[in-house]
This record gives sequence, structure tokens and C-alpha cells, in this order.
Amino acid sequence: MNDLTTNFLVTLTFLATVGVFQMALAAFDLPSGANDLLNVQPVNMEFNCEGRKYGYYGDINNDCQLFHICLPIEDADGNVIDTNHWTFLCSNGTIFDQQTLSCNYISDSFPCEESESLYGTVMFGLQDDELFKKL
Repeated sequence: MNDLTTNFLVTLTFLATVGVFQMALAAFDLPSGANDLLNVQPVNMEFNCEGRKYGYYGDINNDCQLFHICLPIEDADGNVIDTNHWTFLCSNGTIFDQQTLSCNYISDSFPCEESESLYGTVMFGLQDDELFKKL
């Protein structure tokens, strides 16, 4: 398992432990009753992780009530052979804030419709490989 995958799994474990997010098992595999909380009906399932770098992505098509984590899987030569995609639901009354990479109240959040402008600019869960090797 590479360091990025290890960090990602540690992050997911932490988030699940503190109950910050309701975790989905896979892309758009949302918890029971999720549709009752969403403004967009039916859920817009257009978001795709293919070709995206590792990161957190607010789902503009679902008013940022959903966000996605994309994790490209690379072979030994660094070629992307698959991309893992998880979808999460923010708690009732909150949306995904692309600036802080967290669910936040709408009034305190970066504007959802502008989220794409921050895709890939706010990093979380990455480490400096050289620094990590020294630890």
C-alpha cells in the first residue's frame, strides 16, 4: 500500500470515528434517507472522478450538499490504472465548503457555484515524501 493510500485510509477512519460525515460505500451510494435531505431531486449523478487528481470535490450539480473524494490508483510505473470514487453527504443544513474541505453552514461557506475554481488548489491528506522518509 503506498503512502497516499495509507494517509487516505487514516483520514477516512478518523472522519468515520468522529462522525463528521455520513460515509458512502462508493460513488453515489448514499445512506438510506439521503434523498429526503437533498435539495436536488433526483440526485444528479454526473460527477465523475476519471482524469481527476486525488482530492476533495464539491458537487456543484447537487448544490454542494454532496462531495466526492477521488483517488487515482497507479501501477508501479505511475500510470493510472483505476480511480476510486467515494461520495459523501453533508449534514442537514450544511454544504461542502471547497475552501476548507469541510461541511459548513451556507452563510459561512465558499460559494458553491464557484467551487470548481478551487478544485486541486486546497490539499488535504498529502505528505511530502522526503519529509516522510525522515520520520
